Amino acid sequence: MGKKVIGIDYGSDSARAVLVDVSDGKILSTCAALYPRWSEGLYCNPSASSFRQHPLDYIEVLRKVLTGVLEGCACKDEVVGIGIDATASTPALTDAEGTPLALKDKFAENPDAMFVLWKDHTGAAEAEDIVKVWGGGSVNYCETCGGDYSAENIWSKVLHIVRTNPEVAGEAHSVIELCDYIPSVLIGKRCRNAYSTIAYKALWAKKWGGLPAEELYRELGGEKFVEIRNSMTGEPCFGTEPVGTLCKEWAEELGLSQDVVVCAGVIDSISGAIGAGCSPGKMALNMGTSACLIAVDPDFKDRMIKGVFGQFPDGVVPGMMCFEMGLSSFGDNFAWLKRILAGTMKTLLKGQVPDEVLASAEDKILPSLADAAAALPFREDAPFATDWFNGRRSPDPDSSLKATVSGLGLATNAAEIYYAIVEATAFGVKAMVDTLVDNGVALDEITAIGGIAVKSPFIVQFLADVLGMDIFVPDLTQACGLGAAINASVASGCWPTMLEAQKAMCVTDGVRYCASSARDFSARYARYRTM
Repeated sequence: MGKKVIGIDYGSDSARAVLVDVSDGKILSTCAALYPRWSEGLYCNPSASSFRQHPLDYIEVLRKVLTGVLEGCACKDEVVGIGIDATASTPALTDAEGTPLALKDKFAENPDAMFVLWKDHTGAAEAEDIVKVWGGGSVNYCETCGGDYSAENIWSKVLHIVRTNPEVAGEAHSVIELCDYIPSVLIGKRCRNAYSTIAYKALWAKKWGGLPAEELYRELGGEKFVEIRNSMTGEPCFGTEPVGTLCKEWAEELGLSQDVVVCAGVIDSISGAIGAGCSPGKMALNMGTSACLIAVDPDFKDRMIKGVFGQFPDGVVPGMMCFEMGLSSFGDNFAWLKRILAGTMKTLLKGQVPDEVLASAEDKILPSLADAAAALPFREDAPFATDWFNGRRSPDPDSSLKATVSGLGLATNAAEIYYAIVEATAFGVKAMVDTLVDNGVALDEITAIGGIAVKSPFIVQFLADVLGMDIFVPDLTQACGLGAAINASVASGCWPTMLEAQKAMCVTDGVRYCASSARDFSARYARYRTM
């Protein structure tokens, strides 16, 4: 009888759970569920870059995916651990007990009392203030973010609510990230802060004794901001550390032992890198709604690289420096084009053809464009795009930037526009890779994970050609869930270290995309970098 662990992956639109054999990493079952309120577009205002998710979405989906992944399971007594990853920063203001304020009747419909999704940019002005005040003193607290601080990060979002919604802020005592909230729900009490979120999303670092100095919070957001800051004290915990065991309520509901270990949460990009087997020279690229590039280097010390979104020790592999960079939108770029092209069709044909026919036609849009784009000849004067549909995260952060498509004529077709967006997105990745390589980080190969990596061979091959690097896509659709499961296997004592767990549990089968030099992108890339 072998031991099993569960990995739970909270993404932007849905969550999924995987049941994994710790001996070989085999995924025995999976279950996914969409966030119901989010799916209806509730509590969001895209025109204001405001994206909020109700905690009830997370709780209801947690129940669905755990029940589903264990349905028909004859080995529940073999389950020894549960790991969690989630989008970040996705924080929510809480009461003193760690309960999100949106779970109180008074704030049940107030978006500011809900979780603020990673891609919410309502705190853009606050991010600028944080850089000026926290990055301009004798200690540059923003150096671990490459000298900048993003509207996507936790303190930008909290400060914005403190400044603009005194009713909600007035009843807030603390803040919790999504990857801390789910473990807390499972163990029945507030758990310690996860290292992967607090270490650079919240600017925590050992070298300056934890969080930025208290007076800096006071200067920007008064005593309330200080109170929230002081609620996040104590040493954070790594994803391979247990934060507790399954509480009685959840153990009884799921038919599991209360001895099941729940480990600390991690950011989904970090979890994906773990599941992809990220190691020195081998970076992980998560190609999903956004894009996250993760690399590690055992020899890189304290020197900080400007433009690196997150740089901190022990972030993925203990004893190694972790580098995280990302694009604020990746799959979202193509989803936008799909919506544009499908919108009129759906409006005109609604009620005239079955919904399933419309859905099937919509699903064929991007694969059809990819086939057409693959047949296009390379042209220096082809339509040219920038990829900043949700601002730019790395290496030159600016959440106010907007995407562009130029060089259009009456003969321009949809495939050429699609090609331009693919090219721009690939250039965005290349800008990140170049930043790391130019600063001495060794990168020899890429492992790509996420929905785009699996479903879009044209995009992966295009990216390999632009980068001039081979890209390996493992035969794995749940890399983040597997990474969470690997953490759980270490936390529960099945493996002594993460590296040993990765060696046993990571997937080695897959598809390799070899870089081609048939097209010379240098001039168009140089143009992109000057934009």
